[in-house]
Amino acid sequence: MEKKLQNHLDSAFKPYGDAAGVKEIKQELLVNLQEKFADLKADGKSDDEAFTKTIESLGDVAEIMEHVPRDASARKKDFKPNLSGTGLKDADLSGTTVSDLDVKGSDLRGVNLSGADVSRTHFTGCDMTGVSFEGATLTGAEFKGCALSKVNFDHADLTETVFIGCDLDGLSFTGMHLQGTEFKASSIRNTIFKGAILEEVTFHHTDAKKANFDGATMDKITFALLQGMRASLNNVTIK
Repeated sequence: MEKKLQNHLDSAFKPYGDAAGVKEIKQELLVNLQEKFADLKADGKSDDEAFTKTIESLGDVAEIMEHVPRDASARKKDFKPNLSGTGLKDADLSGTTVSDLDVKGSDLRGVNLSGADVSRTHFTGCDMTGVSFEGATLTGAEFKGCALSKVNFDHADLTETVFIGCDLDGLSFTGMHLQGTEFKASSIRNTIFKGAILEEVTFHHTDAKKANFDGATMDKITFALLQGMRASLNNVTIK
């Protein structure tokens, strides 16, 4: 059972890599979890029941790391997780720095990157279903051939962000300021740009006819490009 508990801790702390203090925290938690498991077994619980309740008692790893003193470990926002080729499904990486990375083929479903610095990072062939980029900085980031269903881009900075061969159907960019953002050979069926500001935004080989631009404001070049694609621009303001 010690190995099983250790494996769970290794997985839970994987986003923090080998940062200072992590090893010591895991060692202390392992002792606590072993004691918890022993107590539950003494109360008559089965191995499976005791293991489940023991793991539940661990709580949120992100909160644990937030309370680590600076002299023992860098704060979470100072960590730079390695995302490439990894499975970090449902990991909480909010507020972290994952900029200037080249991430390929990773399972990032449900990862929380709210408020993170993801600038200039390139994602290729990643499953990013349900990822939250709320309030994140994505300046110069690139998404190529990624699954982006149910991704949350609310209040994110998408300046010069590039989407290549991505399925953006049904996503919302409502009220956002998109500047230099590029959509290349991507699907934006029923994608919502309501009330958004579009400046120097391009849609190369992207069918914009089914996208919703109601109430959007855009520059003349962007407007002309979309008009040529026969997008619905009846309630658009040209600046």
